[in-house]
Amino acid sequence: RFGWSWMTLKLKLLRWVQSRTFRRADGLIVLTHHAGKVVAQAVGGKPGKVAIVPHGVHGRFARQPREQLPIETYSMARPFQVLYVSKVYPYKHQRQVVEAVNRLRVGGLPVKLDLVGSAYPPALRQLEQTLNRLDPTRSYMRYLGEIPHEELTSKYFSADLFVFASSCEAFAMIITEGMSAGLPMACSDYGAIREVVGDAALYFNPEDSDDIAGTLRTLIESTKLRTEKAEAAFGRSQMYSWKQCARDTFSFLASICQDTVSSEGKSQLE
Repeated sequence: RFGWSWMTLKLKLLRWVQSRTFRRADGLIVLTHHAGKVVAQAVGGKPGKVAIVPHGVHGRFARQPREQLPIETYSMARPFQVLYVSKVYPYKHQRQVVEAVNRLRVGGLPVKLDLVGSAYPPALRQLEQTLNRLDPTRSYMRYLGEIPHEELTSKYFSADLFVFASSCEAFAMIITEGMSAGLPMACSDYGAIREVVGDAALYFNPEDSDDIAGTLRTLIESTKLRTEKAEAAFGRSQMYSWKQCARDTFSFLASICQDTVSSEGKSQLE
């Protein structure tokens, strides 16, 4: 996705170094079962002892889902707010999301898109070109750049729907933030996202702007579906606790240490 670039060389080097490290490790902590499978493929077989320990989500993002309003209550002057928080990279597919939202707007739906996150410069140039072509005045689609993490809550709390279109994720903490904020979710069906979100979202092909547009339209036009998905997302976000993450991490580290001590003891006896 990055072509021939320093980023490509960096990723290839990281893959080689990490694969070598994984093969030599006594234990591995991964965020999802999907990530565990990717690691197994990278090392050419099943790695050693593995623990699935997902990240938590900060309590500042927690908010009970608010009442979902019919799309008829929105207007071009007061549009339905779609939010996408993520770094701008080719595999995050912000351009496809922009094309999808533009299609909805041209089709008469009163929608607005805010894109938030730092950017890989070549990907940002392509995104800006797409925005300039479809909404040159930025009247309903904006790239806001990076926002301090502690200030993100206001963006989540003012949004009506959260979209996440990455095609390569091991977990994505941003998703759990959107879930915790009680937002209806439209997500990519690639990587570990379905494992993290479960039935609390509608899914789409992130490389297909038509599919993204169709999924967004389905959610936006159904108050009942948005209500169901928002409540499911908030409920599922309770699974992701930093306290539980810490407990599971230290428990696994203790088990690895115990295994190492036992193994060394047996070696000395032999």
